Amino acid sequence: MHGDEVFISGSYIVKDEEELLGGSLDALRPFVDELVVYDTGSTDATRDVARAHGARVVEGYWDDDFGAARNRALEHCAGEWVVIVDADEVARGNPRALRRRLRLTPADALSVMQVSHTWQGAGVGLSVWSVRVFRRARCRWEGAIHERVVGRWGELSGEQTTDLELDHSGYTPVRTRERNKGGRNLRVAERELADALARGASDTWRFLINVARSGQLEGDPSRSLEALALVDRAAVAPQQGILAGHTALGIAVANADMALGLDWLASMAQWGESPDVLRAMEGQLAMATGDLQRAEALLRPYVESGDQGGVVLTDLSFTDSLIDCLWLQDRHEESVELLLDHLATGKSHIAAAVVLARVHESRTDSRRLVDALPESLVLPYVGQLQATGFAYGEPFFEAMWDAGRARTAVLVAISGLGGSLPFEKALLWSLRMREAGLGEHCPLWRILRSTERDDRTRIMCGAALVEIGEEAALPLLEPLLARVDDDAAGALVEELRQFAPGFTAALIAG
Repeated sequence: MHGDEVFISGSYIVKDEEELLGGSLDALRPFVDELVVYDTGSTDATRDVARAHGARVVEGYWDDDFGAARNRALEHCAGEWVVIVDADEVARGNPRALRRRLRLTPADALSVMQVSHTWQGAGVGLSVWSVRVFRRARCRWEGAIHERVVGRWGELSGEQTTDLELDHSGYTPVRTRERNKGGRNLRVAERELADALARGASDTWRFLINVARSGQLEGDPSRSLEALALVDRAAVAPQQGILAGHTALGIAVANADMALGLDWLASMAQWGESPDVLRAMEGQLAMATGDLQRAEALLRPYVESGDQGGVVLTDLSFTDSLIDCLWLQDRHEESVELLLDHLATGKSHIAAAVVLARVHESRTDSRRLVDALPESLVLPYVGQLQATGFAYGEPFFEAMWDAGRARTAVLVAISGLGGSLPFEKALLWSLRMREAGLGEHCPLWRILRSTERDDRTRIMCGAALVEIGEEAALPLLEPLLARVDDDAAGALVEELRQFAPGFTAALIAG
């Protein structure tokens, strides 16, 4: 407990999330009093990672029903309030303010902003309000796919709060393909749609949109458009039609289909979407089809006015689109300057790896990026780069270290990247980790144990470890030394003498 009477549980359902789960748990911990991870059948180290990061693990099962799995997870939570987070999300915000709100609010549920870097694989950043915080005794999950929170009187929209925000990276194309998220989601969505049609459900539009979203994720735009056409022809409420339109626009952008996009923009106009938003979305479509000058002309007025155009369901990051548009026109310096300004607002959806690549390619000092990052983005950035193992990550982490920001999180991230570092960097970061009590996770150990690195680098890492008192490195080091060619031994000894004189002297004497 944090001194207040409200008790909060953090609840996850996971499967094979060893790469991302640790960072997500660490980010959520300040917001909750317990972490509960319901594992649906992991075959990797997910459960061990969860326990190592302070979570209580429930060994559960998967039955193709997200809502049912989340409800089973709730049964193991003790909190009056529950915060729902996925392994590919990183929490940010104000833990004290959230706790105070939960103590005082009469609401049963809160809606928080979920910020996705890539939506449905379409390369379009998206923010949506999502009910993720609720009273455990009064709410439950409903729906096998794109599940929703319901209370006594039906689906809950939740009181909106900015005290908590979730940074989501799960729909990046690589993760979607590797995890077969599209195939799984489409299978479940089709089954739910069939059930809804069989019972004559009044909200069939919801299941059609679920099929469309899942089809896009699976790379089956024809099935998505077939489902969306049924929504378009149905007598749905404007908000539902606009949601279908945003889904269709994602497909049009992903497939650079201007005709499709314009048709759906016309439908969205009839449903009452803001003209400013429609213009900016047309700008995204123009960019996808390669008409960059037209895209800039459509996007810039929206961005410079700061007008949100009455967006209710979504808050597409048109500023990010303009940043991309400038970059694609080879106006790199202008693009990066706008990017740094936008990052400072905390609203950018551009993935950390892309940001770092552009900072590097434009020869912008990494320290400028670190200085621009608001506190709310620091841990999400560290978590994303830890998960991706991105090549430009180390200069960013070095700049973070020099700035004194999130040093413990940086060290944890470096432990994941350590196996790819050059020896000099590995030695520097290992010494920092030893000072912080994290020596067993240092890059020197990672490289010494890696069969993918060359023998010379592994020997240097092993020698450095022995030099600083890690005698346990000797059994791994000895077979590597035995493979050294006689002609190369002299040069290797001279190299080792520079940073491991004690070990080198013992090697020569022995």
